[in-house]
Amino acid sequence: MSLSLAELHEASVQYCFERALLVPLIDWRAVRADPTVGQRIARCYLAAPVVDQRALPAYRALRQEIKAQFAWLTDPPERGGLGIRVIVQVEEAYGDVEDLVAELCKARQVRVFDSAATGDEHPFLTQGELNRLQVLHDVFGHAVAVVGFDTHGSEAAWMRHSVMFGALARQAMGSEIRGRQCALFYGHPAHGVPKAKMMSLPERYTEPRFELWV
Repeated sequence: MSLSLAELHEASVQYCFERALLVPLIDWRAVRADPTVGQRIARCYLAAPVVDQRALPAYRALRQEIKAQFAWLTDPPERGGLGIRVIVQVEEAYGDVEDLVAELCKARQVRVFDSAATGDEHPFLTQGELNRLQVLHDVFGHAVAVVGFDTHGSEAAWMRHSVMFGALARQAMGSEIRGRQCALFYGHPAHGVPKAKMMSLPERYTEPRFELWV
């Protein structure tokens, strides 16, 4: 059974409504990343220790919300879920957001690159949790907002997906998604792929500024 983007958007709004979370009305494709801010975030991420114990409560909350969102994504409709099949693979899944949206809507399935294939273990999240977070981010960030995987699309996807998390989990989600992406996009090439960390970005970098785009 196919699934439209409108249905997916409405379902995510309902998910948020049931948890007293608000979804702002924004043209997500108009969101633009600020390179100056991105560079500051990259420096914060790269300078942080691999394990910052101050981030532990936020990461514990993130773990629970990943579990809840993923169950809702994959549970069959008769159990209140979206019934989306997830396929984990060892190749990059999509070249652009159009391919992601097409497979998600037509086949009601989504593919994700297996984080275990990178060999980089996270200090808190399991490989399975990392895969689930990436799937959720692809679906409720990139697909729902219909934005690509470049710097602007990644910024918009982080903003859109962040609305589905409570305040504490959003701190970890912002560090995990926005922090690592900025380190990848704006960090020095010599650093290579940024190492997985359990760290906390300053709140000004994990709380989206929706008022700029409304």
